[in-house]
Amino acid sequence: MEHHKKIKEGIFLFKGKVQEHTDERRSIKDIALPHLPGFSIRQVKRMDFEKKGIVVGNHFHTRESGRIEVYIAMGTPKKKLFEFLYRKKGGRIRKVSFFSGDGVLIPPLYTHAFKVFYEDSSLWGLSNLPEYKTEEDVKDIIAE
Repeated sequence: MEHHKKIKEGIFLFKGKVQEHTDERRSIKDIALPHLPGFSIRQVKRMDFEKKGIVVGNHFHTRESGRIEVYIAMGTPKKKLFEFLYRKKGGRIRKVSFFSGDGVLIPPLYTHAFKVFYEDSSLWGLSNLPEYKTEEDVKDIIAE
């Protein structure tokens, strides 16, 4: 059964199913995601964090950019890896704790930031655009 919820402001939070397999040749971690309507993947990235307290994001993407992003938390099971903060322009800041397998789909105009709570955690990012253009980001500090 897929576990996800759409928040009325347009942010789409979900819980992916993390699976691991190890044998003498390799170690594999994969994640099964819910169907993300209207989203085709053109870019994949992975951000690894080795210190807690770091904040990434604190910006939103313009409507004109058309950038939609999906971020998935990966790391030690049952540990709070990140605090995800977001808001629609002018709205109040909302916070959600992210554990391994938790994810979010972020449309344009939503300020977003991740605060790292656990070392050796990572965010896997997917985007509908083939390249990232920082000039399409608008700074908006919601986490320090």
